[in-house]
Amino acid sequence: MNSEYLLLAQSAEIPPDSEGSQRPTGQPQVVQGGDAQEELPSGSPVIGDGTTQEEAGGTPADETHLLQESLSLPETGPTAPAVPLPAFLGGMLAALLVGAAAGRLLFRRKPPAPAVRLPARGITEYAALHETGARDEQQDAFCVTGQSSSGVLAAVADGMGGLVNSGAVSQALTAALEDGFAPDPDTSPSRQLLLAFQQAQAKVEESLRGSAAQSGSTLVACLVQNGGLSWLNVGDSRICLWRNGGLIQLNQEHNFHHDLTLLALQGDMELEEADRDPRRESLTSYIGRGFPRSVEWNPEPVRLLPGDQILLMSDGVYRTLAREEIEECLSKNTAREAAQAMNDLIQKRAVPHQDNYTAVVLKIG
Repeated sequence: MNSEYLLLAQSAEIPPDSEGSQRPTGQPQVVQGGDAQEELPSGSPVIGDGTTQEEAGGTPADETHLLQESLSLPETGPTAPAVPLPAFLGGMLAALLVGAAAGRLLFRRKPPAPAVRLPARGITEYAALHETGARDEQQDAFCVTGQSSSGVLAAVADGMGGLVNSGAVSQALTAALEDGFAPDPDTSPSRQLLLAFQQAQAKVEESLRGSAAQSGSTLVACLVQNGGLSWLNVGDSRICLWRNGGLIQLNQEHNFHHDLTLLALQGDMELEEADRDPRRESLTSYIGRGFPRSVEWNPEPVRLLPGDQILLMSDGVYRTLAREEIEECLSKNTAREAAQAMNDLIQKRAVPHQDNYTAVVLKIG
């Protein structure tokens, strides 16, 4: 059985000549550092065993100055002229009313808590798990490219089994994303991701032109920039956010089970019947010949917090491991340990006809 295993950690950019999209088969291996580490800004704090962490964009909040208004009344004393009693009582009542108004004014002017501008959170390390499983060939592909200071793009693509040469499609997708990505601070993250996808889709269409065979691949991609997460999805690969021990799936799977569930909600069938339908895992949208039926993305970035982890994975991972098992793996100290734990569990499970499985773990500092 040919297997592939690659753990990439402590680097913020895969060099252009690295094999982020198509990894050679062979024994499990660990790749660290290399030329990619030279792309990290110098002078950044070093954590752990040499991983560089950059705290970008953080500035202290501006000082808040409180301006209080005071009301002064005419002084009274021995030289003050006599005031008739009715006028005096009226004056006292007016003073009380003015004093009450001043009290309300000062109370309402109690300053709000000063605004705190949090530093932009970026990727401090990442790891990738990439194995053939029990299949004869690897149809998954992935890439991680960019620099933490300007933006990091990651993607996982899963070639569709049963079609012809789908592994080439997944590899072409991730290679096109890796080669064509250039962070643009003047363009919104979601638009950058959409443009990158558009270019990759066009390159795949060009590569398939003239071929009568049907090929296809899923794609899930994300861009981490300025402390936010933007993502895009076609097919049934998943992107999840791990926060405080819990795993949150961000995207919707484009498979027939979704359509069957809609039929059940309309009363045309039972929900249990939709869950048992053998067609439920068939894809309804994928990248291949023609534009995908469905493309999903988030218009506004998800704000990231320190300690968050982003997980992109093919169905070979989440159909083998339970959610609770994945959460436990991600609770490890490093992205490298999380990827290793997932690999150990999948191999221990020894599922017959185990599908290719790929996962990219991005850790936020």
